[in-house]
Amino acid sequence: MRQLQTLRNVIFLSILGISFISCGGGSGSSSSDVDTITDKKSGVLVDPYITGAILCEDLNKNGTCDEGEQTSSATNSNGVFTFDNNLTAGSHIIIDTQGYHNDVPYTLDISGVVDDNGSIDVISPLTALLTKGLTSVQIVTMLQNAGLTNITEEDITANPLEGGINSLNTNNKLRKLHATLAVYGMLKTIEGSDTLNNLSVQELVTSAQIGGEVNQILTAMVSGITSALSEDTIANVQTQVDMYENQMSTPPEVSVRVVASTAVTAIDALTKIAYEACNQTDGNDSEKVENALQAFNNS
Repeated sequence: MRQLQTLRNVIFLSILGISFISCGGGSGSSSSDVDTITDKKSGVLVDPYITGAILCEDLNKNGTCDEGEQTSSATNSNGVFTFDNNLTAGSHIIIDTQGYHNDVPYTLDISGVVDDNGSIDVISPLTALLTKGLTSVQIVTMLQNAGLTNITEEDITANPLEGGINSLNTNNKLRKLHATLAVYGMLKTIEGSDTLNNLSVQELVTSAQIGGEVNQILTAMVSGITSALSEDTIANVQTQVDMYENQMSTPPEVSVRVVASTAVTAIDALTKIAYEACNQTDGNDSEKVENALQAFNNS
């Protein structure tokens, strides 16, 4: 499919280019990819890291930051936010003021559920499914039905960028990043689709079963991402970088932030093509999604 080659080319060339641009500036260092979180009132907003966002604790779970509900600090360059007061188990953490990823405004409403111990380690597209009412088991099943068979329940609330570039040296270790990016692409497509953006939780779960419209979208995302963003892609980029090592005083380094950011840029472009095709198609839901996937595959 053409979108696989598009993703491969864009990701490979962009990672390579950004790695060289960032050399000497320190932004490629994997040591700065993750802040250590020790406070239960702190967490990370990641898709990849979203900066300048302010979150709130949605105590009544109405999807709105109401008066009196506490807000966080603005997220830093590693997506870290902190609340002043302890969090309530089961409450939702939602975005009050959107921030930036890849230096462009972030528009997707992702969120997370405060754990039973009062902590919220990570907010990502995967945790957004939890606040929609899906269980971890349902999310894992959804991803497995789409072809990501090695995902686990623990991965749903994990930071996909944690561990730096060394954590991405096998396809199995890439699974959290694959899952996050695939669900991001799915949610972007659903959000932009006039047909799919009002699905209830049960409708979403049903549609995510093999053969359903959401399953077809997520399967296309998983297929494209796992093929384009693989251990071979990262190894090939690093090989190209290493070729110039002796010619530079400070050779560039491929960072996990660069890898994730580049993939998101490609996904943004392709999902826009897909949901616009969906909205421009007459007919039932299946026909709309079929046309969207065809546009995605031909991009």
